[in-house]
Amino acid sequence: MFRNIRAAIFDMDGVLVDSEPLHIRTDAIALAHFGVELDPETFRGYTGMDNHVFFHDMCMKHGLKASPDEVLEYKNALLLAIYENDGVPLVPRAAEMMSELRGGRFSGIRFAIASSSGRAFVDCAIRTLDIGTFLSCSVSGDDVRMAKPDPEIFLKTAGLIGVEPGECLVLEDSRNGIEAARNAGMHVVGYYNPLSGNQDLSKADVVIESLLEFPDILGK
Repeated sequence: MFRNIRAAIFDMDGVLVDSEPLHIRTDAIALAHFGVELDPETFRGYTGMDNHVFFHDMCMKHGLKASPDEVLEYKNALLLAIYENDGVPLVPRAAEMMSELRGGRFSGIRFAIASSSGRAFVDCAIRTLDIGTFLSCSVSGDDVRMAKPDPEIFLKTAGLIGVEPGECLVLEDSRNGIEAARNAGMHVVGYYNPLSGNQDLSKADVVIESLLEFPDILGK
């Protein structure tokens, strides 16, 4: 299906880490701490978007005295404590998919993570999946200036791996992530995760409903 693919790049939240429920929960707690109560659907509308953008919008809309950075710092402390105390929740079949990708038929493919989440969260997920030596690199939201759908994070990842954008296959679960990969000139597989909200995956080359479909697509 895809020719001349030399690298596979994974989004993290909603693709490897089943974090959306926790993001919604900790976003809500953080905003409530600063005096804002929101409907859960408000959070789902920002799935796949950088948290700085979300909290900036909420601070402006609700006239918070706290800065977006203050709200984000409060939320990140909550989320990181959950990850460290309760473990990182994985998307169903994520561990099995990674195990299969380690097989010999993918020895010519380089693998990387490109996530809007902060470095601490990316490193937690990598430890949980035990894929540190398997990955060629990982790029977090702390490593770039622009958020998805800007292509910066994917272009930086390709540069670190040492491949051309057109040689990359991205696995994403959100509209913004898919658009970012497209804007970078990469091929995209959309993963339908019902917990990621009502995402428009129509710009993906192909859409899957199980992560176990990805190795077969990559291997063709």
